[in-house]
Amino acid sequence: MRTFTLLHRSIGTFGIQGLDRLLSFMIVTELRALEHRYATGLARDARNTISELSKTLAPVSGLPNTTDDIYDKACRRTRDHWGSFVTIATKIGTMQLIRCQIVNELNLTSKCDSNTLSCTNAVFNQALLNDVHSHYNDPDNAANPGQDSELLADFAKYLEATGFNHPATKIYVTMRPIESFPIFLFLLVLAQMPKFLYSTKFGTLTCNDKKEMLDGVPFLMGIITVLKQLHSSYTHTFLAYLGQFVRFQISNQEIQGYKNPELSQIVINVLIFLEDFCKYGHFSRKVVEGYIPPYIFDQFKHDNVK
Repeated sequence: MRTFTLLHRSIGTFGIQGLDRLLSFMIVTELRALEHRYATGLARDARNTISELSKTLAPVSGLPNTTDDIYDKACRRTRDHWGSFVTIATKIGTMQLIRCQIVNELNLTSKCDSNTLSCTNAVFNQALLNDVHSHYNDPDNAANPGQDSELLADFAKYLEATGFNHPATKIYVTMRPIESFPIFLFLLVLAQMPKFLYSTKFGTLTCNDKKEMLDGVPFLMGIITVLKQLHSSYTHTFLAYLGQFVRFQISNQEIQGYKNPELSQIVINVLIFLEDFCKYGHFSRKVVEGYIPPYIFDQFKHDNVK
């Protein structure tokens, strides 16, 4: 935080805004690289494994009728293909976190140096959002404030200059629809979960191996950013696969006769990942609770995390 304050003092508001825009273009480049890598660089055996897993887990709203090692087999078959995707996702997430710090610095400075401008932007922004919501609820009687006007585009510049934008919710590119992409991201995340442990010092997942260039929050932010570039149904399908995995693991322990089943480390990591997913992606927790009962979150949070 101190570093970004010094950076702001050295190059000013316009300079730090330029850095923010540069990071945006770099994120676009990495998103295009990930899309191209998935389209041309994913081996045929990995695609076949993903396709077979998708059929086995269908329907995602229920529990798969298969053995409990179905996920381990899929991860083992594809483990040699994840390196480049993890690197790109982590790089995207890191740049997103830097953008978040820049936004926080701009927002704090605007509130301290020009509180009137900051409050005016906040009120006018809410008024425009209300007008947009009214238009989509009743398009015949409520006009669209952005139609035939440059008001929204011009006002967005003020919001960016005063730090009222959220990088995690920004759409950078329009990615073409890819049918198997949610289960691909699910398997990518699941393959990385054994590498993490929850750190009480940092309050998030950290990598077991200090030599490996992997960190929980940048990787998470990268996944959130990729999903934001796609239709919202992709995000819900991705969360549904993670929820199905948690329910399946708990169900297997109950079938084996455990009265008080203990969650495995990988299940705990998935639950922590989902909670952080809601926090950093600005999602309501009720979205995840549609796929995992809320009492499971309460149990793991109080009893399993050390």
